[in-house]
Amino acid sequence: MSTLHRQLYDQVFDAILGGTIAPGTRLTEATLASMYGVSRSVVRRTLQRLCDEGIVDIRQNRGATVNSVDGDTARAIFQARRVVELGIVDLVCGRLTTRQVRSLRATCAAERAAMASGDRPRGLRMSARFHLSLAEATGNALLLGYATNLMSRSALAVACLERRSPLFCAYGEHPRLVDALSDGDAEAARSLMLQHLEHIASNLDLDGADAALRRVLAS
Repeated sequence: MSTLHRQLYDQVFDAILGGTIAPGTRLTEATLASMYGVSRSVVRRTLQRLCDEGIVDIRQNRGATVNSVDGDTARAIFQARRVVELGIVDLVCGRLTTRQVRSLRATCAAERAAMASGDRPRGLRMSARFHLSLAEATGNALLLGYATNLMSRSALAVACLERRSPLFCAYGEHPRLVDALSDGDAEAARSLMLQHLEHIASNLDLDGADAALRRVLAS
């Protein structure tokens, strides 16, 4: 990925996560190219990546539109995360290198700092980076691809549905998970991951569907 492409992706994704670009907004190549001072080819590649990750929808003759997330979609996202991320925990528990552990802890610190400063979009990206770093540590490119797609969709779900006053500060659970994985405590790591995903889900306003989502995660 080129530097311009990455920068534009981060800027557009942050604007979506922060609510500056709302669900349903149409994103045209010409407008984005003018706003961010890049070529339309860079915009086109960026929009395609956002489409591949489920963040925008691209239709012929209609361009790209920012997706929204409803309760059913959120439930499907977190059900898939449960399956994928428990598998990741099993693969990396007790096998993380010192460098990987250090990097994970640095990401935890960056996430906490972003949330504390009120930079929610960056905080969400740091949270996704934490989980993707675990996926990357498996050495399985296919698994990393699945996790990347899920993390982007999950971040959009949180941006669209998170309660104004969250019940839990779920990002604070990442350091404990690193401890369990580093110590090779598989039982604790699996339990912490399940609790972590349940806490994220419980912070979402699903129009009365919260109990159903928690049952999915606990089953």
